[in-house]
Amino acid sequence: MSHIIIKNIDFTKIHVKKCVNKYRIYYNDLYSIIGLPIHCKGEVVDEKDNFKFYLDDKSYNLIFKIQNDLKNKIKEYRDFINCDDNGNYLFFSNNYYTNSKLNNDIKDLYLNIKYINKNNYNTIIHII
Repeated sequence: MSHIIIKNIDFTKIHVKKCVNKYRIYYNDLYSIIGLPIHCKGEVVDEKDNFKFYLDDKSYNLIFKIQNDLKNKIKEYRDFINCDDNGNYLFFSNNYYTNSKLNNDIKDLYLNIKYINKNNYNTIIHII
């Protein structure tokens, strides 16, 4: 199995489709890609049985642009980038999959921003 990672995002190619219980995200180029598969650099911190992935500046700028694009396309959309004294981060819940993928040695992640739940506007991001 292989994964496609979008290197240079053209924001005009990001499309949001309203479904019954979620907003699906697609990237349309030569063919349609489900979600926004991207590469981000940063540092993982295990905090109280959950994980924070602190983004480096370049990754933060990309994620921030994606977040703003989604805010423009979805009326009630909420931010998914968090911030504390240590910087900007993405939050990942502790579960079987994140436990096997995330540790303090991780310096980059391949992520896919897949969809947004309609009931709480949480952004679902999968670790590839």
